[in-house]
Amino acid sequence: MPRNESYPRTTCETYRRLFPWTSSKTDRLRKTLVIWDIEDYTIPEGEGLDLDCIKQKIEAAIKKEGFDIRMMLTIWVFGGAENSSFVELKAKFWDAGFRVHPFEGDKLGRFNTMFADVAIWSFSLGEPANLLILSEEKENMEHDLKFCRFRQALENKGFTVASEHPDILFNQETAVEEEPPQGLNRVPYYDVASDGSLTIAYWPPIQTSDPPEPYP
Repeated sequence: MPRNESYPRTTCETYRRLFPWTSSKTDRLRKTLVIWDIEDYTIPEGEGLDLDCIKQKIEAAIKKEGFDIRMMLTIWVFGGAENSSFVELKAKFWDAGFRVHPFEGDKLGRFNTMFADVAIWSFSLGEPANLLILSEEKENMEHDLKFCRFRQALENKGFTVASEHPDILFNQETAVEEEPPQGLNRVPYYDVASDGSLTIAYWPPIQTSDPPEPYP
């Protein structure tokens, strides 16, 4: 895994949805599998990986999408079985709540292992779910014919598949969520606070003061 000096900054203006918006309560209770392909990931020089923070960032991103993360989110990490940096981190990944999936061989072997494990996972669920792949090979993967066929097969079964660069999630600001009162059917949307952070707001807004008296 190559190293550089620092993460690139990602502001809330660059944030984009990973999955299509849904207002269906059933869809928002979908299970979500996040796959982190760490083989080509750049580790900040001198900082290492704060796995607890990274997990929180992933959870925050999925929650921003409107999906329930309680017992519904699973995170897998794929890395080379001969990659010394990955091997050294295996125990830390498990301790932080990641499931470790080592693979053998080259890039083709990596994706073959990934697709095979996801296929088993999808068949075992018995219901549609979300799949998010975090990879530095995002663009190459999306243009790979085998991946395109694999993605289409999942989508034909009702799954939602997305891919993104890891740092887009890891460096995003965590939105401050204000849950609406029970019983109100209100629509969430993203707003930018005065400090530039991304905030989840709801429409119509909650009335915080008494309405004016009607004109006689």
